[in-house]
Order: sequence, then structure tokens, then C-alpha cells
Amino acid sequence: MKQKLIKRVGTLITLFILAVLPLRAATNTVLQLYANNILKITVEDGVWSNQEVFATKVSSALKGLASDGRRVFVGELGGASTAIREFDLEGNLIRTLAYVGESIEYMSISWDGKWVYTNLAPNYGGATTNAVVHRYNATTGEGGLFIPNTGTNELGEVLWKFQIHRGVTEDEFGNLWVSERSTGTLYKFNATDGSYLGKITSVGGIQGLYYHSADKKIYCTTSGSNTYIVDIINNTSLGKPITGTNTRLAITNIDGVFYSSDFTGGDVFAYDFENLTATTAYQFGITKACELITLPRTPLREKIGELLIAETVSNRVMRVAIDTGGGCSLEGRLFAGDNDVTYDNTPLRQPRGLAAYSNYVYVAEGVAGGRILKFSKWGTFKGVALDFSQSTYPGCVPAALAVTPDGQSLYVTDAHTIFIKGNGTTWSNVMTNGYLSVNSYGATVYKVNHGNHTASVFVNVNNLPVGNALIEPRGVAVDEYGNVYFTSWYNDPTKLYNANGGIYHYNSAGVMQAFVQIGNPSASYYDPIGNYHPPAGGISVGGPGIITAAYGNQDIFWTAAGGSMTSLVKLLDNNLAHTYLDVEVINGQLWYTDAARGSISRRSGDNANIVELTGLAAPTYMAFVEITGTEPPAEGTIMFIK
Repeated sequence: MKQKLIKRVGTLITLFILAVLPLRAATNTVLQLYANNILKITVEDGVWSNQEVFATKVSSALKGLASDGRRVFVGELGGASTAIREFDLEGNLIRTLAYVGESIEYMSISWDGKWVYTNLAPNYGGATTNAVVHRYNATTGEGGLFIPNTGTNELGEVLWKFQIHRGVTEDEFGNLWVSERSTGTLYKFNATDGSYLGKITSVGGIQGLYYHSADKKIYCTTSGSNTYIVDIINNTSLGKPITGTNTRLAITNIDGVFYSSDFTGGDVFAYDFENLTATTAYQFGITKACELITLPRTPLREKIGELLIAETVSNRVMRVAIDTGGGCSLEGRLFAGDNDVTYDNTPLRQPRGLAAYSNYVYVAEGVAGGRILKFSKWGTFKGVALDFSQSTYPGCVPAALAVTPDGQSLYVTDAHTIFIKGNGTTWSNVMTNGYLSVNSYGATVYKVNHGNHTASVFVNVNNLPVGNALIEPRGVAVDEYGNVYFTSWYNDPTKLYNANGGIYHYNSAGVMQAFVQIGNPSASYYDPIGNYHPPAGGISVGGPGIITAAYGNQDIFWTAAGGSMTSLVKLLDNNLAHTYLDVEVINGQLWYTDAARGSISRRSGDNANIVELTGLAAPTYMAFVEITGTEPPAEGTIMFIK
């Protein structure tokens, strides 16, 4: 009874303390650009403080800032070598997102965080044809010209013309707005294809733009004391002459208050649009501090999980953040491997197959006698599930992995090659394992009990029907009922390319249920839902299915799970003669690896794809893990005291 009373008193004390303490606003971070430096300032309850250097120039002088809440993109002012540099939120340079080759004037990011927009090459002295708008994919850096210098209609009438285009911003309705100071015009374009949608005139001296979703208005700085407020619903503008302000470029909002920095003095002003006045919020005492942004408190696209990618030739597994918009970012983080890291006294060797179950991830080493390592999904090493070199099958080269529905067992294929070419040649500067005439090939699917660290043959030539073959099984999958699906790249050991292979369907007892012949299949992936975004047009796809990449050009096919697999329908026509070793479906979006090109791509239609990530070292197999908070503490020992 005493314990219950103490607990209640403690609760009352806690509630009392919470009631007495004032509620504090969330802390905001502002980046202020001036000359060759970026300052980082903390803003809390309207108080600006804690100034520190965030970053300095990489090569050319800095111009333009944008952020998606995970990264900061910084533009450069200069000649043909200018670029957009990408920094993390601590100010560390991550990479060059894109080389631009023109002076950057102003930058912003799309509403969903997918695109970085930039205005290029304004001319303050007269007409120009160089002034344009570019956009770049915030993940891959791919992009370039989006809106040209000028546009006309079918009658030859000029719709827009850039000379001193100083601001660019996207609203939540898919419109892109570009300010043109030389003519006092705010232009409106389609943010999807860049088509012209209209304009708002008589906004003299217009410069920087900020879209505020709370009131569906764009706030526009000018070269004078006026600040324009544009109602994008009604396409009207209202000028607000603010006493005490002068030339300003960028404008931002923090907790309902708008701020800009003065170009000549560098101080930050807080606006009072009701009384048409401005007060000094922060004194820099520096000149040309013309741009500032508030970092999003939360990323524009929430992270839903991590796509783990085996980079076979670099002996590591990478983490890629996947967000709600289908975008991904490498974030420079390892899941497993790297220099001077060992697991049970041995480094990670040529990782291939990955399989995730609950809070665990299994990684197969693609070397003869390789191991299957067990990790938590946060990357903590949990032990060796099986060491083939110490088993009765020391010649196995583990490739694809799949975990059973109960999580008790793993299926692993024995496949020795990664690419098609061989004989000691290279493909995209990566050495390959070669043809049968040089090395050997795998011809077995094993079942591994990771609880007692044993392996057994699930399928090999001995339990295949007469006339069937199992050569280089590069993919394996298990459905929710325990059925196993695996591919055979070849069916003729004398013709190791463009020979008919196929997909096998076995039940959990090791009895074949179906086989469908298809040329050179690699991936085997079980999708329990079968609802794709964008939809698979013109074909009958729905419900649980098996996905494979097949034929010499590696198109991606789907067939219903659990049946005869006689109906193969195409999800994606790639028209590229590469080997896609693995696929993954995340929220209806289909991803696949391209080991030769070092990229991860995402299906965007029946005949279209988007390259989401490049620069990887031979990405082969993947696994997706959902974000469920931080890793629980290590399990301890329960002690009973009498």
C-alpha cells in the first residue's frame, strides 16, 4: 500500500512541475550566407543566438541555399566550374550534387524535397539569353535546364523573358514561381513539366520568394522597402512598404514571424506587417549577408526505413534512407563491413544476399565457404548463423538469401558469378568470376537452420525432374505459406549465356510444384501485395506474386505466387542489357540493382524508370527494414533473490 501511495505522490509532483514550467517553443536553426561563409544561428522564442560557422566555400564564392531537413544544398557564384555542394546538418561536406557551369543566383527546394531549383546567370546590365532556371534531383544530382530564357506562344507572342530573375519557389499545388526584377513580374509555371501558366505584374523590384503554406501566400522581398504578399489562390498582390528596410533578397518564416537580412548592413529584421515596421532581430555587422533559410524542423519527406544494399566488390553493406515520397539518400553510412572491422575475427567478404526478419538482418558472404552473418537491423553484429567452410558443404558460394515465415530457417543459393562476362575480363572496371571454362558454377539451394548452425541440401540435381537443370541460382524467395521460388540462370552448362533458364516453385517439403521457362532469370522476390505505383498498365497484376528479372536485357516480370506460374507479365521493359540481381518493393514502388552501372533504380512506369542513386560499388542484393525507433538495450540475465 505504501508503494502505491509513493507512486501517486510522485505523479502529482511531476504534474505540478510540468504545470509550473513555461512551455518553450521548438528550437529553430537558421543558416545565413555571406561572402564565402555560412553562419548557423539558433533561434528560440524569437531570440537569435549561438552564432557559429556552418561551412565555408569549397571552390567558388557561395550563392544560394536550400534544405530538405536532412541535407543542405549550397550554390556557387563564379564561372564554368560552379557547382551545387551538399552538406549534412552539421556542416560536413558530403559531395558535389551537380556541376552547373554558370553563376548561381538563388536556390530553393521543391515542396516534397525531391528537386533543387536554381536561377542561373542573371544579367544586371541588359538583355541576356543565359538567364535560365535549372532543377536537379536532390538524390542523384541528375537534371539541368528546366525553364529556358524565354518562351512564346503559337502566335509568336513572348510569354516570359528572364534577365534579372532573382527568386524561385514551389507551392504545395504544383506551381513553380519565378520573380523577374527587371520587369517587376512574378511568373507561374507547372512544377512538373515547366509549362507556362501565367504571371502577376506590377510587383516592382521583386526579388526573393518564400511560400507560406499556412496562408497560401508568397512573400516577396524587393530592391526597396516594399514587401509584396501574393495570394496564389486569387492571383493578387498587395504591397507592404516596411519602414527602415532596404534591399533584401531572401525571406523566411519562424513561428509566424517573417525575417529578412539587409543586403548592405547584414542585420536581420523581423517584420510587423500590421504596423508596417521592422525591428532588428540580430546584428551581424557584415555586408552582403543577403540570404538566409530556416532549416525544416522535420524532413520534408519522412524517413520510413532503410534499404540495405550489398556492395560486393567493396566488402560492405550500405544503408540508404527511404522516405515517404519514394526518394532515397545514401547519407554516407555503413551497415556492415569497411576497413579494420571484423566479425568473429574475420572481415566481411564480398557480401551478396540479404534477408530481413523482425529486428534481424542476415548477410551472406559470396566467397567459397562463406559465412551467413546475423545483425540487428540497427547494424549490431549478433553472431555467425552458419560458416559453410566448417560445414559439410565447404565449396558453397552463398548468393541469394530468403528467410522462412517463422524466421527459423534460411534458404541460400550457391551461385558463383555476379555478371555475365568472364575469362578474366572486366565489366565497368569490376573483375568478374568468369565462365564455366574458367571457374565453376553453383547448382544447389541449401536450407540453413541458424539456431543449431546446420545446413542441408534443399534442391540439387538429384531431386530435379529428368531434363531439368539448376545452374547459377541467383535468386530465391519464400512466400507466407513456406513455398520456395528460385531461379536457374542457365539450363545448359555448355551455353552459359542466352540459354533458357527458368523459375522453380517448390513446397516446403522439397517437392516441385511448378516450373516456368524464361531466359536467364536472376532475381526472385516475393511481393505479398502486388499493388504497384504507378499501376502496371494493360496487364492483369494483383495479389501476391513472384517478381524476377530475366532475358538478356533483364526486363522485370511478375507471376502469381502459389500457382503454376504459366502466366508471366511484364512490369518493366528496361531495354538495357544488364543484370539486375535483386528487386525490392517498398510501398508499391519497385526498386532494383544494377551492379555494372553501380546504381539503384526505381520503376516509374511500364517502360520507364528513375535512377535514384549512383556511384555505388557493384550493388547486388537488397533488403528493406522499417524504422521502429532506437535499438533496445542488450538483453541481460534475470536474477532471482530469495
